[in-house]
Amino acid sequence: MHKYPSRTISDTNSATVHRNNAKDGQKIAIYTGSKITLDKLRNTKIRTYLIEETRRKINEMSKANWEVNLCWVKAHKGIMGNELADTLAKKAAKNESLTVEYNRISKSVVTRELEEERVRKWQTNWTQTTKGNTTKEYFPNVGERLKMKLNLTQLHSNSNRTWKNKSVPTPI
Repeated sequence: MHKYPSRTISDTNSATVHRNNAKDGQKIAIYTGSKITLDKLRNTKIRTYLIEETRRKINEMSKANWEVNLCWVKAHKGIMGNELADTLAKKAAKNESLTVEYNRISKSVVTRELEEERVRKWQTNWTQTTKGNTTKEYFPNVGERLKMKLNLTQLHSNSNRTWKNKSVPTPI
């Protein structure tokens, strides 16, 4: 399965097909089951490639006197066109023989995959080391430990430890 956002691509491409098959100065309504896509299109701080490309296409259409309306459709409610679009998008996403039209990976996907790889390597090192056996009893899995919110404080048994030239009082 491809790791690309098929919903946004299919919405954008369907708008392009409709635009290319009609005359300038017409109306078009683009229906999507993705509220996230609509929210991203409205949020000018979001500058991802697909969102920017979608905005560019909408602007092109507006400059050609098109009236473009973006509409949300509740998914999985039996709306014929939406169900067909979902089915086709899923089929395309699973088809490895299709040429990928979008070959960019978002920064968030790269970041997540790098983080997962870092935790896998850390776990391998943690499992193979002979040090920290007591700690391993409490935290055998690095990934699970990272999910925990712990406030750990180091305790000292020596009575007169100094910290930055200040004497630390002995606990009672």
